[in-house]
Amino acid sequence: MRILKNVRELLSATRQRIRPSAPAQGLLEFALALPVLLLLVFGVIEFGRIMQAWLALENGARFGIRFAITGDYNPDYCDDAIAALTQPGAIFASVGRTQLENLDRADGRIDCMVPDKINGNPVARWDEYTSALQDWARLPSIRDAALAGATGIAWENGPAVSGDYLAYLTFPQSTFSQNYRGNPAAPGYLNVMICSSRDSGFFMEGPPQDPHYYDNVVSNDHLFPMVCVDNRGANKRYIDDAGGPGDRVRIILTYRHTLITPFLSSWWPTLRLNSSREGLVEKFRTSRVTGLTGGIAMAPTRTPTPTTPPTFTPTPTPVHCENTGTILLERFNGINGNTVADLTASTNYPAFPDERTYPTSFRLTPNTGDNYGTRFRGYICPPYSGEYTFYIASDDASRLLLSPDMDASRAVQIAYLNTYTSQDNWTVNDTRRSARIWLQAGTFYYIEALHKEGTGSDHLSVAWSGPGIGTEPTLIDGQYLAPAEPEVVTPVLCEGEKGVLREDWTGVSGTSVSNLTSLPDYPAYPNDYGYLSTFNYSRNADNYGSRLQAYLCAPYTGEYTFWLASDDNGVLNMSPDENPANKITIASVPGWTNAGEYNKYAEQQSITLNLTAGQKYYMEAIFKEGGGGDHVSVAWQGPYIPVQELIPQKYLLPLTPQPTRTPTATPTPVCTVLTFNSPDQLYLHDETSTYYMNAFMQNNSPIYPVTIDRIAGSWIENWHTIASETRPTKKLTLYEWKGASSTTTIYTIPSGGLALASVPTNWDHTFTTPYTIPVSTSGNLRLRVDSKWKKASFTSPQLPTAEFNYYHGDDFRWTVYYRVGNLSCQATLTGVTGPTVTAQTVTGTGRKFSVRANVTVASGRSVNRVYFTVFNSAGQMVHYYDTNASPYCLFGRSGSNCVLKDPYVDKWNAGTPSNTSDDILITNDTYTISIIAEDSGVTINGTKVGVYSTRITYTLNLQGATPTVTFTPTRTNTPRPTNTPTNTATRTNTPPPSFTPTKTTVPPPTNTPTRTPSPTPGPSYTPTRTRTPTPSPTKCLTPPDLGGCG
Repeated sequence: MRILKNVRELLSATRQRIRPSAPAQGLLEFALALPVLLLLVFGVIEFGRIMQAWLALENGARFGIRFAITGDYNPDYCDDAIAALTQPGAIFASVGRTQLENLDRADGRIDCMVPDKINGNPVARWDEYTSALQDWARLPSIRDAALAGATGIAWENGPAVSGDYLAYLTFPQSTFSQNYRGNPAAPGYLNVMICSSRDSGFFMEGPPQDPHYYDNVVSNDHLFPMVCVDNRGANKRYIDDAGGPGDRVRIILTYRHTLITPFLSSWWPTLRLNSSREGLVEKFRTSRVTGLTGGIAMAPTRTPTPTTPPTFTPTPTPVHCENTGTILLERFNGINGNTVADLTASTNYPAFPDERTYPTSFRLTPNTGDNYGTRFRGYICPPYSGEYTFYIASDDASRLLLSPDMDASRAVQIAYLNTYTSQDNWTVNDTRRSARIWLQAGTFYYIEALHKEGTGSDHLSVAWSGPGIGTEPTLIDGQYLAPAEPEVVTPVLCEGEKGVLREDWTGVSGTSVSNLTSLPDYPAYPNDYGYLSTFNYSRNADNYGSRLQAYLCAPYTGEYTFWLASDDNGVLNMSPDENPANKITIASVPGWTNAGEYNKYAEQQSITLNLTAGQKYYMEAIFKEGGGGDHVSVAWQGPYIPVQELIPQKYLLPLTPQPTRTPTATPTPVCTVLTFNSPDQLYLHDETSTYYMNAFMQNNSPIYPVTIDRIAGSWIENWHTIASETRPTKKLTLYEWKGASSTTTIYTIPSGGLALASVPTNWDHTFTTPYTIPVSTSGNLRLRVDSKWKKASFTSPQLPTAEFNYYHGDDFRWTVYYRVGNLSCQATLTGVTGPTVTAQTVTGTGRKFSVRANVTVASGRSVNRVYFTVFNSAGQMVHYYDTNASPYCLFGRSGSNCVLKDPYVDKWNAGTPSNTSDDILITNDTYTISIIAEDSGVTINGTKVGVYSTRITYTLNLQGATPTVTFTPTRTNTPRPTNTPTNTATRTNTPPPSFTPTKTTVPPPTNTPTRTPSPTPGPSYTPTRTRTPTPSPTKCLTPPDLGGCG
């Protein structure tokens, strides 16, 4: 017992010693377990990331192969295909990029489809071009589909990591190169390889038999995945290929996945993942096989087996579907072109065919017309289960589509023809024949054929072969076909009254829309309003403007185009909603059109607008009528609106008219309502066969017409050329008014006209029948002369028929007497001066020289050209030069300096600049230089008028060491007195102002109309001429270009 007691005491003491250290033991145990726990957590996470990346890669391979077997492609890659296939060394290098691009664009777009005929002319190698372009464009398109399916993996898109696929396709190599292939060892590396069994000439090359390493680093990380090799030619090429109909195609995706697990990622940072799929081009089934190696698998071959004795096998009974016998045929007439795209682009397609019939076989009656398209739609019921092949033959292009069930939206193209063939010619092994397609007996499959006929022969037929049909193509009979239901589209209509609000403003002259919209009464107070059934209106009147408003209710969702026609100017505004404040101009008429003429100006057509069915859009058409015909109309075209037509009333809702305004008092007449162009109040102008002195006038009053009673005028300055030049006598013959649309003779000068024999010549003509300018109307009051203002001054090889007008606008004065209501007024008019010309010599080292012309023109004008002509002492023309670049120099300019020439070294330019054989050596002689300066004129109402010229002569004496010059000026242009306007509305007889021109060197005059309201006799002008002294030549060895005196 004592021993047991001692043991109990020992255990109790031991427990007392151990109890204080228990917490430290727990921490130790946790520290030992934590790394294992973290590795377990990170392992689960890492496994999930790897599984997610692998599933995404698998999905990318599925997406890629599904797209690859359809033969489809993204047309956006067709530009790259053209560039790649025409680069040096490529298949079409000899054709050239521009020519191949033009062939592809013959149908209006770049789509990898070269037509067989362009403008009726056959295109050589069109099928070869089309096949090669589409094969190239399919490759990046398939890669895009695969990348879309692999969404979710963190791959690097940079060329240094994942390569540049387009460059790899553009520059194929004859030996393996890592160019454009990326770095397979880099994290995030992603590669898509596409290879086929085409022509048994493509195979895959890579590990383990033919490994290729990045930067020649032999390691699994740096190992490139499989690559596709084209071995069909003399030299193999490393390039991908997607195969053709019936070929097998394989896609391999390789991805370098980054690991994140601690410790593990330090010695194993990445993991390489692969996924592949294989399928038959133009098949509906793909082989979901992964881990395939070696070349592309080929179809199995048949191995003969020993013949066994025949045994009885029951013959399967064909299955027939109900409601068969016909197929729906829809015909669309009046469509130009010979491609299927021309049919599908028609606004009639697909809802509005011109005809619907139900033929009893899959054949179109041949030779029924030109420029039409057809669409067969229905369901096909195979009699036996098994593989069927379909064939299409047509003239011109066609497409055959089949769905894996009755859903038309799932139909895909199985055969096509881009050109034409003879009737029922199905035997050629090309795109006209589909791949073998397995169909279930007694099951309906949606089938559709599209056909487009241009001109010439036309036909379409679809055949098939297979179980119960035979091995040869056989026209599909109606017993296997059932028609589809025709498409019916119902427009959306908005509730409410239908029509268009019309508002008119009368008594408004001019043809511009701004003449209407600038009125104080616009838009609030029209003179008249009413309602129309559509945007189509004519008042059959002159001098008015109209605004047509409505809410457009779009009947269908889609793209619409609008057109405007009007006489005269018009604009079409539209809002993206019902709010008029948001309107923008979508079409306009800058001039005028005939009624319903929508293609005279490019501005008449709007851009394409996307509208939503059932939504209302504010629309307004504004037009301004001057004189003559008047009309406005709006047409449209859009979804299920196949042709350009007026907008039907059922789609238009009118606005509420503006309230009527309270009448206001008529304002008092004032003289200033008649305004004139400034500063060219008078300008001289030659038309084709008539010649005028013109004054542009504008009656700005909306109430009072302006009546012109009388014109008094004077010619106060001779023409501006050398004194020796003979001036032809001119005669004033009649006055006329030229309005916007017509010309009216006002007054014919008696005795055959008034001759401008000498300066001064005065005249005063009271019109037998005064002419009235209507309210808010503008036009030209013209005084006709019997011959051109221009005159031929010289002949040269360069300008054999040159003519110049040496009369200037400020050589003439008019005093216009007119009435505004019962108020008598007058205004004095003049024009602007023409060019002022002086000349100076420019000398350089030795005897080098030139002549510079200094030209000034009136404000608002510029120098059009300066002409130099040089004659020697025998009267022979030895030099000609003309220029419009300042400084204006005899031999041209170099920068801001004149080009200098040296006597007995350089030559005159006696003929054309490009022909030096007739040039003449510059020698000592006395030369006469003719200088003509011509200004730019002025543009009034869109017409260039009032182009004036001045001519001077210059004597150049080349005798001594330095050329000496004598300047012989022409009649010098001198300023005119300034006309200060006087607007005094009184009826007193006061004499008109008297003008005595003097010649002083001041800036060009400012011409402002003078108005004194009283009828008085015409003014008398007595000019005084001051001759400018002839400058004496001054010898100077420093050229003025360098600061010398010249």
